Amino acid sequence: FGEYSTVLYAGVNGQGDEPMIVDIRKICHEPEWALDPSGFQFSMNITGMLRTMPSPATIDTSSDTYDMIGVFVGEELRGVGTVEYLPDLESISNFHPYEVFLTIYSNLSEGEDLSFRVWDASNCAMLGQIEESIAFNANEVLGSLTNPVNLTATNEILTVNNLPTGWNWLSVNTFQTDMSINTLLASLDPSSDDIIKSQTEFAQYSTVSNMWVGDLDSIDYKSTYLLKIAGQDTLNTVGFPVDVELDTIQINEGWNWVGYTPQESYEINEALASLDTMVITGNIVKSQTSYAQYLESYGWFGSMSYMDPGKGYFLKSENDGVLLYPFNIPRNNAGEVEGPETLEIADNAPDWTVDPSLFYGSMNITGELVTLDELSTNPLDMIAAFVDGDCRGVGQPVYIEPLGKYLVFLTVYGNESETSELQFYAYSESNDEILFAPENLPFELNEIIGDLEEPYLWDTRFLEAGDKGFVPDVFSLSQNYPNPFNPVTTIAFSIPEISNVNITIYDILGKKVSEFVNEKMDPGFYLKTWDSRNDLGMPVAAGIYFYQLRAENFIQTRKLVLLK
Repeated sequence: FGEYSTVLYAGVNGQGDEPMIVDIRKICHEPEWALDPSGFQFSMNITGMLRTMPSPATIDTSSDTYDMIGVFVGEELRGVGTVEYLPDLESISNFHPYEVFLTIYSNLSEGEDLSFRVWDASNCAMLGQIEESIAFNANEVLGSLTNPVNLTATNEILTVNNLPTGWNWLSVNTFQTDMSINTLLASLDPSSDDIIKSQTEFAQYSTVSNMWVGDLDSIDYKSTYLLKIAGQDTLNTVGFPVDVELDTIQINEGWNWVGYTPQESYEINEALASLDTMVITGNIVKSQTSYAQYLESYGWFGSMSYMDPGKGYFLKSENDGVLLYPFNIPRNNAGEVEGPETLEIADNAPDWTVDPSLFYGSMNITGELVTLDELSTNPLDMIAAFVDGDCRGVGQPVYIEPLGKYLVFLTVYGNESETSELQFYAYSESNDEILFAPENLPFELNEIIGDLEEPYLWDTRFLEAGDKGFVPDVFSLSQNYPNPFNPVTTIAFSIPEISNVNITIYDILGKKVSEFVNEKMDPGFYLKTWDSRNDLGMPVAAGIYFYQLRAENFIQTRKLVLLK
């Protein structure tokens, strides 16, 4: 956002180039303030002049017609006004031609205290306080065209952070006199055992005391916090912007839970420029949904392109140092992107999605994708991690120009004490096929697999008999292996549909020896072992035996030989 100017030239034959000056202003999305006056019985009016305080010693009078004022009682909107330009006042000496006309509504004739929020369009910020105190009084008119009421917004910023149910990674970029946890989280409607954690401390909400209780008693804007809530909520905080030039963040070797203190988004290489002398190839910064790794001499690359206010970050560094966020980059060079860039999805791509808020944390895998023996250079290809059929993460190839190759930056989600095995499936867009990666990985919180120079390799192919998830076309019973055997053998069979499956061992006279499979089974290819014991758990004698598979209307029998 900001103001830009350029010149376009029209070439005119015989006349030279004719310049056309083009001025552009890009503004942020204004707040969606709207109310229905028919729901209220009373009203009052304010004719005012909006003033802002960019610093304690400076007061500016707004002449920006995109600036807005919202009037509230508690969290309920009661009035909205914009700065209006009045050209007739401009010719009158000592009169400012920009004023605000507010109609404020209530169902009580008097007594309600009004609060004000100011949308400062030029700075893309919500200012959360004004110096003047005003109460509602029905039919009252405050101010006039020639004597408007001053509405003076301090530079205290209102930050609104919409939080989904479950886990949220967050930080704050403002400060106030009282930074205690019960003050900063006062806008939430927490439930019993909701929890907030720093890197070393935590607190839980008690419905008995209606307080957050634990060794975590205050919020530090230099840190990231993990907040788990039982219901969707909104965190509102009002405070002064952090001075990023003075409030540097100490970085230690290993993992650091760092807050994001600037008031605007920055491209990741701008945001972390101060770390270039202390990080090495493979060091990582991660948010709840994406991450980037450092490549020496080139910068940060990955699924995270921007760092954003309100979000929390984990940074792993090889060395100690200091993080100094940008303070001298012009505001109109900052981004407005929230979260990772949105990648294009193929029309027939599988619906592989995951909700990060369901999980405490994540691990990260930087790798190359091979589909049917070809290294993928298709951004529409996909690789996904699964645990017991549930998707835990999805990634797509991204071209990394300094390396001249396509890499996948996969964030895989899980919980603190989880020890699950990750199974990987790929989607090949050119073949429109689901492929299988035979190699599994264990989930380990904050583990980093692969890097930009030595990526992990997903070598994917079609499912084959024996692969988890393989669905055969027909019922079948394979010859046991080994055969002859002593004392354990493996029996393979395939089930193309949900079936009641029975495998029974008989001796040479047809007498039942062991019924070692008797259950309802999903489609798939299975391997079962028989340890040459009967149904009583006793070893059987050496000799010739038969094993029979019964599933739905399918029956097949094969011979096996036990040696002693």
